[in-house]
Amino acid sequence: MENIPIEAINTKDRRFCISYPLHDNHLLASIEKIGIIEPIILLKVTPYIVISGFKRLEAAITFNHSHIPSLIQNIPEQQAFLYAIHNNITRGFNLVEKAIAFERMFHFNLPTPEVTEVITMLGIKSSEKIFKNLMAIANGEKALKDFIVVHNISMKNVEALLRFEPEERRSLISILSSLHFTDSSLREILELLSLMKVKKDVIDFNLIDHAKTMDEIRNILKRKIYPKLTSLEKRLQSIHKECSLHPNMDIKVDPFFEKEYIDIWIRARKEKEVHDAINKLMDLLKQGYIGSILELSKH
Repeated sequence: MENIPIEAINTKDRRFCISYPLHDNHLLASIEKIGIIEPIILLKVTPYIVISGFKRLEAAITFNHSHIPSLIQNIPEQQAFLYAIHNNITRGFNLVEKAIAFERMFHFNLPTPEVTEVITMLGIKSSEKIFKNLMAIANGEKALKDFIVVHNISMKNVEALLRFEPEERRSLISILSSLHFTDSSLREILELLSLMKVKKDVIDFNLIDHAKTMDEIRNILKRKIYPKLTSLEKRLQSIHKECSLHPNMDIKVDPFFEKEYIDIWIRARKEKEVHDAINKLMDLLKQGYIGSILELSKH
């Protein structure tokens, strides 16, 4: 191990960099307190090029260190890239880092056996669609990468995001970044926005720009895409109120009133609870409430 002057390192050359993002508050706090313990790995060229340890180098620069502990490797670039993969594999890679690593494999022209090994190590499924998505992530805009990492976006939702134009993605990410959402709620919003684009030819982000919750965004989009939806929802709420259902019962309609059937939900711990629920449903059937809900579902 050597203590290398930082000025002897090409800090701008990140051909082997896989880590994303480079800023790491936990690492900064640790290095500020006890310094850099684990050396970075440098390629023996002039000036040196970092193979692994980009976050530590960034921290050293942040704290104005003049030198950094380093291991010098005199190896070919393909092998250096594999060093970068193996040196980081134990910490686990986020989706953006997997995408970057996947893209760099082709940049370094790795032979097929090495490509297969890297794909296996990274836990990437061998699928043409996934490969295409990974390349799109690796070459995507910074806002997209940050959004994926910060919110741990699933590949399915990333694929949906990639269907939008870059400018549309930027607007959407700007709106959603400050909101709390689940994977399923994000998927629903992306589906609604895609539908709006199909029906209206354009997405009016001004409609949802000031929304405070995902529920608010969903309701705004549904009203815009389905003008009749609001009146149908109000009618359904009115019928539900008149039905006075037990807490262990529910009658559900497709959220967009597009399916010509309803779901009747019962939760029971005892036979009597089942019996009471069936009697209640029979009463609602006789009073015409079930028929009214079925009529709503046919709109």
